[in-house]
Amino acid sequence: MNKKLHIKEGGSRTVLDLGEIIYMEKYKSKIVVYTLQRQHRMYRSFSSLEPELDRRFMRPHESYIINMDFIRHIGDQEVVLKTGTVLRFGVKCARRAKKAFDKYVAENKAKYIS
Repeated sequence: MNKKLHIKEGGSRTVLDLGEIIYMEKYKSKIVVYTLQRQHRMYRSFSSLEPELDRRFMRPHESYIINMDFIRHIGDQEVVLKTGTVLRFGVKCARRAKKAFDKYVAENKAKYIS
C-alpha cells in the first residue's frame, strides 16, 4: 500500500502519493511541495510532517526534505536531482545527505541496479 500525504492548500485538500513528491522546501512559514506536475503550498512545520513520510525521505538541512528516489548525485555542497534541480547547502549537510543516501541505496540495491 502506498502511503499518502494529505495537504490542506487554501480552501481545498489534496492527497499526494509519497512517490510523486520530489522534495519539499521550507520557505518562511510555508512548505512548498514539489512534484513532477506542480508545486503545492501549505502552512505546516516539517516536524509535524515527518511522521507521515517513509524511509525514502531525508532531511539533510533545515530547509529541505528530499525523496531519495529522485537523487542523481550528491556533491560537496549540493544535491542534484534527476529533474535537474540543484539544492545547495553547506559541507556538513551534504555529508549527512551522502551518508543517508548511501545507506538507502545499500538497503534498496535492486532499485538502483541499472
